[in-house]
Amino acid sequence: MELNDSSLPQIRRILSWVLKNKYSDFYRKKYKGKVIPSKIKTVNDFKKIPFLEREDLVSASPFDKIFTSFNFIKGVTATSGTTGKGPLVTFLPERMSMFEGKRVSASYLGTKNKIIELGIKYYLLIKPPFSINNSILENRSPFAVIADPDNFTASAEIASRLRIEAIHTTPTILYFFTPYLKKKYDLKKIKFIQFGGELCSNEKLMLFKRTFPNSYITNRYVASEGPVITWQCEYLAQKNLQLQHLLPGTIAECLDTLTGEEVARGDVGELVYTILYPDVFVPIRYRTGDYVIFKEEKCKCKKPYPIFEALGKIGYDSIAIQGTKLLISDILDAIKKTKGLVNDFKAHVHERIRGGRIYYIVEVQLIPKDKKNLKNLLFKEKIRDKMEKNLYISSSLTYKDLVDKDVFLPLKVEFMEKLPHEPKRRYFTAHY
Repeated sequence: MELNDSSLPQIRRILSWVLKNKYSDFYRKKYKGKVIPSKIKTVNDFKKIPFLEREDLVSASPFDKIFTSFNFIKGVTATSGTTGKGPLVTFLPERMSMFEGKRVSASYLGTKNKIIELGIKYYLLIKPPFSINNSILENRSPFAVIADPDNFTASAEIASRLRIEAIHTTPTILYFFTPYLKKKYDLKKIKFIQFGGELCSNEKLMLFKRTFPNSYITNRYVASEGPVITWQCEYLAQKNLQLQHLLPGTIAECLDTLTGEEVARGDVGELVYTILYPDVFVPIRYRTGDYVIFKEEKCKCKKPYPIFEALGKIGYDSIAIQGTKLLISDILDAIKKTKGLVNDFKAHVHERIRGGRIYYIVEVQLIPKDKKNLKNLLFKEKIRDKMEKNLYISSSLTYKDLVDKDVFLPLKVEFMEKLPHEPKRRYFTAHY
């Protein structure tokens, strides 16, 4: 939904609902009387409302974020905490969203009809236990079979014996689970794969399409902080797994991560969203940390919903890579030891396919102290070698060690005269 004058009445209603809520004083404590619904008369007034940050949610008790009777609670979910801000624990109703003017179960969106069409009876649910969507478990057609992401051997045996035809998981889990499943089962029998919990890079998608040649693959963008806000139609799933429709009842802003100002349509920005209807928890101006592009194009499904492409995750403190965690301090220490560089950086992490495997590569944008070295290829190669040896990924392993162990691809270094952010806003960007 576009943020404009016509959306202001709904904004005022939801603000009144959360601020007068008898079950939770979460927003009363956060806003401290500075946000008054009746005074939100323009779009600029709305943009003055403070952002809801992930730290706000992590630091608050899960019980303080319940805006309805506990009778509406269907379960609980928790994130892994790999962003460096700690795990987020959230109570959930049955996942519901606004779709074609009515509230529908999240399991319906983009999947239910396809599953029926494919005649699927059993599908494997292999995700971390606290991330499992309760509405999935309540379905009896198809029947959800819960597998253990920490025991791939047993999970593959279950899939084989029950003749599983569909899988619901994360791209990372499926990547590691596939070799076990392949030993026990014909992968051509898998008709449907749905991802959730993380983005699926184009590299992984190409690999999965080759590995599961008869499978329809879809991806659902779900923020664990609130209701489902997106829907992926069949056309978007076929075109690009990162394309999503924004559902009604949600206002999305695409903002510059540094200034907080709206970016132009078609430019990259951070997704910030607001839910306009009552729910167990209602995110208002929530900063997702995901960077997206909103598209001008119309979809072949002819639904009037906006389209955005999810491009990756921004990490301000650390970023998880292949079971390891890379910290800002790790890169700053490597820069200090390497010498000849300004003490600042911006880092990107990419996935690449080599020989049927997924590898990770870190690209670091750096500023040489001597501007004459900006185009000095020999100096750049020298810096790359030193950075690989000085950059510790764990207490005992350097980036070079993981390259030698065939886990990472060689570090990529790019010299820049000026970085596209202020020094106080160093951050990582994961392109997967």
